[in-house]
Amino acid sequence: MLQHRCPWCGETIPFKDTFANAFRKYKEPNVCPSCQKGFQSYSKWLGLCLAIAIVPVISLFTSSAALSIKQGGLSKNFLPSLLILLLLLIVIFLLLRLPLKRNVEEGGVPLDSKPAAKVTILWEKKRQGGFRLPRFQVLNGEVFPACFMDPDGTPISHPLCVVLNKLHWLDGFRCTCEISVILDNVPEDTLLISGNQFFLYHDYQKIAKGVIKQ
Repeated sequence: MLQHRCPWCGETIPFKDTFANAFRKYKEPNVCPSCQKGFQSYSKWLGLCLAIAIVPVISLFTSSAALSIKQGGLSKNFLPSLLILLLLLIVIFLLLRLPLKRNVEEGGVPLDSKPAAKVTILWEKKRQGGFRLPRFQVLNGEVFPACFMDPDGTPISHPLCVVLNKLHWLDGFRCTCEISVILDNVPEDTLLISGNQFFLYHDYQKIAKGVIKQ
């Protein structure tokens, strides 16, 4: 599971602020603890419904498993409860994969409206510190820290967070996409220049190298 980052400031959002608080904060907006700006990924009502639904499903599965053990064979509810539980877990997993989006109801610019550059990215393999399956793990809208360099490889920025959009995979470890710098006060015109390079990072590990095409 990727560490999702705030689409406003780029700081890591704790896991507990995405799904596990569905019971406690389903009526409140998700707010970044660092910049205090709102974000969203999926409907909180959907999260609440899943959180409520999984309790009786787990209870049914547990009781049917216990009955199966007692009887020495599968009870009639064991397989249906197992399939429903697996389905709910898959849905929850897919929801938790979704990157965070800006909540612009109180102002601000959506990330997909910011200046963007077309890039080619080569992802590191797992043994080099990268992802095992980047094509599966990285979705449109994901935010990563990046360090920019000029065409000669000389650093031209401190670490900045960028968002990846319009991903098109050429194979399992190469893709083209558009990137935008998420901070609103950064001069993109000095960074998003054709020929400039950048590294992407996740959990303090270099995971990819990109080149700006436009």
